Amino acid sequence: MLEDLGLSDRMVFQGDSNCAYLYADAPLAPAEKKRLGRALRALDPSIGVLTPAEQDRLKLPVGSLRLGRLTVTCGPHTEFQYSGATPRESVASASHGHLPSDPAMSGFFRCFGRVAAGLAPPGDITGAATVVRSIWRHAAREM
Repeated sequence: MLEDLGLSDRMVFQGDSNCAYLYADAPLAPAEKKRLGRALRALDPSIGVLTPAEQDRLKLPVGSLRLGRLTVTCGPHTEFQYSGATPRESVASASHGHLPSDPAMSGFFRCFGRVAAGLAPPGDITGAATVVRSIWRHAAREM
């Protein structure tokens, strides 16, 4: 996306899972922030740039250059990708992050195999135990 906007020579995204931080050589002008926000939402409508109030609610240090010039999140069941052809990937859901009780920090877990493919993803991190238990019970019956 940054390359498409002609900004990759002075900006880079770095992050983890459903959070990303934009680092830039200089502060962003308001018009530049809007342009980036529109481009991010064009990738996926669930992507948003956190306001200072939202950062504060998540206990992220507001104004800290450690978090870059923008803090970006994507919606539930989605994670950012930093290599390959697609900018995002849908994933099965659980919760992880700075505040696990906050739905905005919804992350993912991955289930592989024949049994896991037929199970619905849990609604939250504690629901993951039910999915794992179901897989183990099925495996025990097959032994």
